[in-house]
Parts: sequence; C-alpha cells; structure tokens
Amino acid sequence: MIVLIPILIGISIIDLRKYIIPDILVFLILTNRLLHITSIEELVSSLFNGLCIFLYVLSLSFILDRMLRKETIGGGDIKLYSSLSMYQGIYANILSIILSCLIGLLWMMIGKRKKIPFGPCICMAYFIVFICTCLASKSCQTIL
Repeated sequence: MIVLIPILIGISIIDLRKYIIPDILVFLILTNRLLHITSIEELVSSLFNGLCIFLYVLSLSFILDRMLRKETIGGGDIKLYSSLSMYQGIYANILSIILSCLIGLLWMMIGKRKKIPFGPCICMAYFIVFICTCLASKSCQTIL
C-alpha cells in the first residue's frame, strides 16, 4: 500500500486537471501487485478478481452508455478499477465500486456538477476499503 499511495494521489491529481488516467500509472499499480504475489493461488485469485471486475465495469459502462446516450465510465476508470481489484477479494471490490459511486454522487450534488473526474472517487474508495480491511483483519502486513 505504501507504494500505491503516491500513485493513487498522482492519478487523482492528473484526473482532476485533465480528465484522464495515464496508462503508465495503471501499469505501475498492476506491476506492483504482480511483484508482490507469493503463490500460484494468489496469482490466480488476483487475475480472477481483475478479470471479473473488468468485465463487470465494462458491462455496466456499456449499459449506461446506451441508456444515457453518452460516455459514463471512461476507459481509464475501467482499467483503474481492474488493476486495483487485484489487491482485494471480490466482496471488497464490490464494496469499493459502490463506495466510489456514492463518493461521486456526493461530489456531484455538493459541487452541483454534471460531470466529474471519476478517478479520484475510485482511488478514495479503494483506499478507504483497504484501510477498513486492514483494521478489520488486524493484520496490515498484506497491504503494506
């Protein structure tokens, strides 16, 4: 997690300024995860979580884009969700997705905005869930 914090902050700042999430930062998240995998089971689990979340968010984006007739979830957001999902279990990922949506809705309501950069919401939600998971398990070793 210590390596992820500056990356998440960088993604948030860039997305706030330019409405883009650089692929290189998403690649760093993915690379960091792969470098810290210690078993085949952990590798399979991480890849499975990444694939499941990728397909879920891509499907959600496709449906929302068709319903609202505009882009709702950008490609960078989908890649960010997928790479971060490799660090958590499926239930924590679902919680992170819900929390990021709630943060985004709150930001839109408070700021009275129709469009927001969603990367900071994703980063904040995953960070909150990481910390809560760490505190709940009383073992922060896995995320540090």
